[in-house]
Amino acid sequence: MKNGLTLDAPVTKEMSSVVGWGLRAVAVCVVLYGVAQLITAVTPLIDALK
Repeated sequence: MKNGLTLDAPVTKEMSSVVGWGLRAVAVCVVLYGVAQLITAVTPLIDALK
């Protein structure tokens, strides 16, 4: 029985590189979103202490 998950093509290495960069971009966006949420949560607390 032939394995349907293997792909014997020269494009495979480039596609894995593109997918890797895409995942890195998504991870950076998630981190930046978390930092923005943290800033918006802390700003009212700082204003309350003034």
